[in-house]
Amino acid sequence: MFGRDAGRGLAQHCAWAALTVLALALAGRVHAQEREMAIETVAVMPFGSWIGENASIDIDEYLTAGLARLGFSMVPAAELEDFLVSRRIRRPDFLDRMAIRGMGTNLRADALFMGYADILADDKDVQISLNAQLVDCHEVAVIWANAVAVAGSDFETVLGLGRITDVTELLHIAVERLLERVPHTAILEGAAASPYDMIRASFAPDTLHGGKATTLSVEVKEAAAGVRDVKAFLLDQEIALHSDDGRWYSGQVRAPELEGEYALKLYVTDQENRVFTISDVAGLTVHNTPPEVFVTFRQKAFSPNGDGIQDQMVLVPEARSTGGLRAWRLEIATPEGTVVREERGAGRLPEAFAWGGEDGRNAPAPDGSYLCRILVEDQAGNESATAGQAVVLDTAPPEAALVLDPAAQVLEVSASDLSGTVAWTLTLHGESGAETRLSGAGAMPATLDCPPGEWTAWSLEAEDAAGNRLRPERKDLPRKQPVILEEDLLDKNRRKAWDVRF
Repeated sequence: MFGRDAGRGLAQHCAWAALTVLALALAGRVHAQEREMAIETVAVMPFGSWIGENASIDIDEYLTAGLARLGFSMVPAAELEDFLVSRRIRRPDFLDRMAIRGMGTNLRADALFMGYADILADDKDVQISLNAQLVDCHEVAVIWANAVAVAGSDFETVLGLGRITDVTELLHIAVERLLERVPHTAILEGAAASPYDMIRASFAPDTLHGGKATTLSVEVKEAAAGVRDVKAFLLDQEIALHSDDGRWYSGQVRAPELEGEYALKLYVTDQENRVFTISDVAGLTVHNTPPEVFVTFRQKAFSPNGDGIQDQMVLVPEARSTGGLRAWRLEIATPEGTVVREERGAGRLPEAFAWGGEDGRNAPAPDGSYLCRILVEDQAGNESATAGQAVVLDTAPPEAALVLDPAAQVLEVSASDLSGTVAWTLTLHGESGAETRLSGAGAMPATLDCPPGEWTAWSLEAEDAAGNRLRPERKDLPRKQPVILEEDLLDKNRRKAWDVRF
């Protein structure tokens, strides 16, 4: 089993964790009033852990699977992660009453499952300790807690048989023991001085740009005395509330200008003129910083011709926003600004986009240069976009023409390619079957020194940046005709006339 120091550290940690959550749960309570609550949906807070050499073990997966086997509905991990990021919560000790209640309102969670894990494994033994608490997400009360400690040597029998050396096998046992008595209902002790069984409130939207309007909704479930009045404040600004049935209240308010998190405060007056203060039941996040968005390309030139070589243009987007994204849009347009292809979506950006050269009607777009950009909007309504970056759609192989200038002994080259030639090999052919090759990287130069020999034909093999390849085809090599200047012609005629006179 565990050493004395390890046991003492574990006990201290369990006590501290329990006291921390209990302090949250009991803050502000005076008298007790019991009520029963069904626990159906659970959010698993990422467990703090020390796992030694077993860095590949995901404790949260084991716990989530164990709770699901017991019949609980689980809040998806991605939704919980988005919630924690939006509240800037990185560890369990960052949690407060407002955050836990926010899980109940925004994630529809009845309870939060949280705790700590220790896994130690060496040549002698495997040891696991787990402690956990289940916290009600509405009144923030601890409704269950448990701790287990197991070691592989616990299962050893005569002659050393039965010892468990596999960490995952022992972890399954520890999780099963930890979750043995997790309840599906709980008796909560609400504030007896308050006549209200539950107060729920939420802002829509709850994350927005400073100065923009949002709507507050408040639900009051009565348990005893009737409600006479409900007042709501954000900082020192009162939110005018309206209600038709005395249960649902709503009103609009403009968010503060400064970026930050703001807690709602409610004052509820009953029919006996008693006023009850309710804090941290909902919060508003003001986010004024536009998201940062970046784009990288796997290749900026492509040839959607079905040859299996660079048939798609692939771009990888990345957005950085502490408030999370609400929507995004990809635009592919001509240099003149005409959008030929557009993709839209909500939430996170896809890991990558692939464009096969189709326009908005899925017809092939013409060869040419296009501008790609990503536009994003975060949950607060802040917008940003990347600058348009040029990509080239090119389905034609490189083209070239050659002429031999016998006087200068050079080859004059006329070459063209939309996406740019990246490699070429020129072969010169002679009448007797002789051949010579010239090659290079990048675009072909305008002139090439002609190797000695009687060359009558040529062929070219080339590849461009879009993946198009020009196959060698033998062509005749024309000779450049000498240019006769006008003064040379006049001089020749004078010499001819002189010869006639004599």
